[in-house]
Amino acid sequence: MRPQLKNRLLLFAGAMVLGALVAWVFYVQAFGPIHQGKRMRVWVHQLHAENQPQITEAQNVFLSLREAGVPWLARELERGEGSGPTSWIEKALTYFPRRLRSEWSPELGSAPAKARILETIVKLGPAAASAAPAVATCLYSRNYRLTSMAGEALGSIGPAAVPVLRPALHSTNHQARVNALNAARLLHTNSAVLLPDILAAYAIDSNVRPRVALVLSTLSPHADHVLLPLLTTNDVAVAADAAYALAHSRVVSSNFVPVLIDSRNHPDIKFRRYVYLALCNAAAGSRPARHALLDGLEDPNVTIQLDCIHALSMFPREAGDNLDKITPFLSLDNSPLQVAALHVIRAIGTGAAPARAKV
Repeated sequence: MRPQLKNRLLLFAGAMVLGALVAWVFYVQAFGPIHQGKRMRVWVHQLHAENQPQITEAQNVFLSLREAGVPWLARELERGEGSGPTSWIEKALTYFPRRLRSEWSPELGSAPAKARILETIVKLGPAAASAAPAVATCLYSRNYRLTSMAGEALGSIGPAAVPVLRPALHSTNHQARVNALNAARLLHTNSAVLLPDILAAYAIDSNVRPRVALVLSTLSPHADHVLLPLLTTNDVAVAADAAYALAHSRVVSSNFVPVLIDSRNHPDIKFRRYVYLALCNAAAGSRPARHALLDGLEDPNVTIQLDCIHALSMFPREAGDNLDKITPFLSLDNSPLQVAALHVIRAIGTGAAPARAKV
């Protein structure tokens, strides 16, 4: 073969290869997103399936995609429940029998599918921050499971959910307020900026007061200036809510101890128990609170006595100095008080502290 012809053939082959590469790059850039979108729609549709392995597979795909798959999940959450078909294929499938239609193109925007999407968002956590507005729309759903899971999902998203929770706390929809408060509780101290809105929900609806108290219990010390006036009010129900919040707080400031000590002898048993539980939480940092627990051993309510004994087992020194108040419980055969007293005696002997008392 002539050298010139050979060189021309090599040049032509190289040009063909280069042209093929350029064409491939152009194709990927131009049509790649379309194919990717089709694949994403397949995974979204698979979340509507009735076969659990298919659902699990689709959820695992979105969990592996993390932020990249969140817009598709958010778009599906914003779709109205039971909404109609959106593509010509889905419209064509509506002419098929219902059994086949449910297999090929299940009902879009259904509550079970949205619940699965919310489950996926809960697992994604802060990675699904961009879906917060779409998740907030589910707070107003008539489906109880959907609204509950929306609150859990917003709580898992983190600080990005704070702006969308504010309108829900002022909503006239009771269920939306309840689940927004649940989300605020899961946000812990990140929801401190929502404190005025939380108190507004407390004033609007008396039925959400226990949930507001739980939220306030997670905001310590940010909510201390709110809880102290509530604890000293003459309204027993409001004071009980404040005591309930302190009873569920991990740490109670020593500023509350004098007020709690003055409330030990309140005639309302439920309020009195919350007071003693709050003193249990404050006992680690306050000696007066530890001494107040010794007075709780003489309370006529058995549950309060049990709470105080469990709390004293964490403070062997104070319990050992006041052993005469604990030993009478050892004579109560087959009683939880006897078992708790034995734990205290064991703690005094070993210096070990068992787990803190549960509310």
